[in-house]
Amino acid sequence: MPDILVTTKSVGYQKQAVAQHARGTVYRMATFDYAQDIQEDQPRSLIESQIKVPSLNIFLGSTPAYSALEVMSQLIYLPEQDRRRVALVFLDIDSPPAEVTQFRKAHPGVLKEFDLKISIAHGIAYADPLDPAIVQHTYIPNKTPEAFDNGAGGIRNNGHVAACTDRAKIEQLLDTALASLGALESHQNATPVTEIQINIVSFLGGGTGSGVLPDIAVMARHRALQLNLKHRMNIFCLLPERIAEAESNDISWRKSNGTATLLELIALSIARSQPDATGHRGPYTKYLMKTPYTLRGDTIANEVYLFGQTSMTSAQHAARIIGLDIFMRITNAAGVGFLERSKAVDRKTLGNYDGNGLPTMFGTTCPLEVAFPAVDTATTFAQLCAAEVLPYLRGDMSSSTFELNSEEMGRAAEWEHALEPPPLPPFKDEQFQSAGRAKLDSYEARLREQIEMVTNKIREEAAELEAAELREISSIRKESLGEQLRRLESRQRIYTAALHALRDQNAPRRLQLDHVLWRQMLQAWPIMGRRDHAVAAVTDDFNRVQKRNVKAAVYDERRQLLQRLLKYVDDELARTSQYRRRLDSTDVTRQLTAAALSSTAWRGELDDMHVHRRHIFDLPLLKGMKNPDGSSPPVQKLYEQLSASITPADHARNFSAWLDQRYHDQSGLMVIDPEALRDRLVQFLRDEVYLPQLYRMNLFDLVRNCCVNEDEREDAKVEDVLFTHLQHIGGLARKLVAFEDQLWTSGTTNLSTSLYLGMQWRDGAQQRILERARNRIGTVASQGSAPMLSKALDPHRMQLAYGQHGISLGTIPDYFQGANSSMGEFQLHE
Repeated sequence: MPDILVTTKSVGYQKQAVAQHARGTVYRMATFDYAQDIQEDQPRSLIESQIKVPSLNIFLGSTPAYSALEVMSQLIYLPEQDRRRVALVFLDIDSPPAEVTQFRKAHPGVLKEFDLKISIAHGIAYADPLDPAIVQHTYIPNKTPEAFDNGAGGIRNNGHVAACTDRAKIEQLLDTALASLGALESHQNATPVTEIQINIVSFLGGGTGSGVLPDIAVMARHRALQLNLKHRMNIFCLLPERIAEAESNDISWRKSNGTATLLELIALSIARSQPDATGHRGPYTKYLMKTPYTLRGDTIANEVYLFGQTSMTSAQHAARIIGLDIFMRITNAAGVGFLERSKAVDRKTLGNYDGNGLPTMFGTTCPLEVAFPAVDTATTFAQLCAAEVLPYLRGDMSSSTFELNSEEMGRAAEWEHALEPPPLPPFKDEQFQSAGRAKLDSYEARLREQIEMVTNKIREEAAELEAAELREISSIRKESLGEQLRRLESRQRIYTAALHALRDQNAPRRLQLDHVLWRQMLQAWPIMGRRDHAVAAVTDDFNRVQKRNVKAAVYDERRQLLQRLLKYVDDELARTSQYRRRLDSTDVTRQLTAAALSSTAWRGELDDMHVHRRHIFDLPLLKGMKNPDGSSPPVQKLYEQLSASITPADHARNFSAWLDQRYHDQSGLMVIDPEALRDRLVQFLRDEVYLPQLYRMNLFDLVRNCCVNEDEREDAKVEDVLFTHLQHIGGLARKLVAFEDQLWTSGTTNLSTSLYLGMQWRDGAQQRILERARNRIGTVASQGSAPMLSKALDPHRMQLAYGQHGISLGTIPDYFQGANSSMGEFQLHE
């Protein structure tokens, strides 16, 4: 079992995020960055880059934006160096979905996003004529493109003409996105970008995606070749399905659009130019308006993935499957993404053709993921812990009193001697025995200098004492509000008692020298001791004025200092009391607890659940994994383990110190508004207490620490949990499009199956547990063998990708059957 430690190291946030937003009462952390930690103490997932090859991801239309949303919701948790390697391009005639807009507002500037809204000019019935030889590359005879406020109206040509019209803008957008991937900031591991991954997502049923997909694929590959970038282009096509919100006529048109798009992709992959005099056919040239794009003579993309039989209830849920797959491919430094990138070159069948000469560039892919939501779980734990810490921050005032205790009496008594200077050297009779008028004037001037010097020294000491008192008062700001009030009240009693004691004394008045005594001394004859008596009277007068004026200076400065300190304490008491009254911990505590207990993380489930993605603890049929009320015993056990090391009182003190370190202010808790204190406390507990611990635990550790019952062996239980998950996702792995590979002679041998499993393990013992669980499930889906393993960097994901490659469109019944099929709908509307 790994050590469970609580750290209060300062955790740095990414400038963009971080990073953070609140949805209802659930707080999310955009990014977790250990940049300020000691490197050897950091988890590999936060040190090493998870992205080896940058990617350009293009989403065409509104439905693919939901695929982007799935990708974006995972990307925000990656370090900044990885987020800079991903460009997200949105191309649409319509505005983005509300969910995407809301996500962007919550995470402004965190990801590299590029938007372009293309359109056809309203009310335009005529355009500059094109050469008759190329006019049909853009327009359809007897069909005038129409402009719609929202989308392309389900008409492919509307989308295609919009792309042709805004071709220059699209090229500029692609250049900007590619430049952003190449303009990496200088850092230790920076390398020039020579390779890129291009992913294009399109819903083939609509007018935008199906209309512009071939154009964008041609333009993107053309630009990558111009920049001499090694690249691999994958096209993800979401095929029309019969879903609840679609009518029969809509389904018919969507299938027709999808079929037309796939036929165009095939045509662009096999087309050649007209033969020359020798019969040679050169590369085919495609025109967008008057701009030519020469195709290099092979398939339009390295692979075209078809998503058809998703069994989802909506196109948005189906689009999320593509998002899961793309995120696996984006994080290509290890795990499934690494295998997809490294093994793709072995698929020689992608360059083949079937018996009818059609390219076998199509495939299916089915991504599945088991995850532990560290940020959501840490937020839930932080909310529960904050509900216990808040009362300590507010403090208890039940022991408040108005009487001075013995310590306070002693402190008040110390003020009776505060600011007292050492005694000045007294004047002596000998100084005045032979003194004349001029000498007496010089002695008077010396006396004034002495008094002024002592007064200035007293003021300096008063300023130093005031600063020391204020520093001591400020030091209590790291305590709870109740403790602050108690200490401020103690100061108030001390200063009040000292001031009262001072006022009870007779206030000394400043004196002036008696010049009558001077005249008497100067006129006295040195007989019968008259001169000596006059000299003694002058000496006593000088000493009396000296002592009295020094005492008056001390009295005045001490009184003014105590008044200033008392006023400061009174003001701080009023401010702190008002702040404490505004911090009503009862309601806030109840709200935090309710938010935590109602969260999906507390139930051991993922937010935005999807059948292809599940929580590591979401196994209700296994013993001890689910309570009757829906809560998760493993999550509760994890919370108890991570919270056991530090008491709520210690958390309260550490939180005040964290605020002081973060804001460099002496106000302590009161540096932020009371209404925001709850959010800051949750942020502190999440980022400084729980997340550092969770990021040092992988899925093996989580299962071992939280899921093993007293009568179970640890290794066996971990293996059972992993096996159950693999069995579940293995049952989901299937072909997302029906095809008959035996329709042509080499169909079966041409087919290639991939099955990749990525998961992080710390040592050989954890790897052997995973291998045993993998071997127990045997084969997955109808073809292939047990999954190929690859060690992942992310400690909280287990990913599996099942794919079939080298499929010809001629082997898919929906496209070779002439009736009651997508091809039949295409022929109907052609």
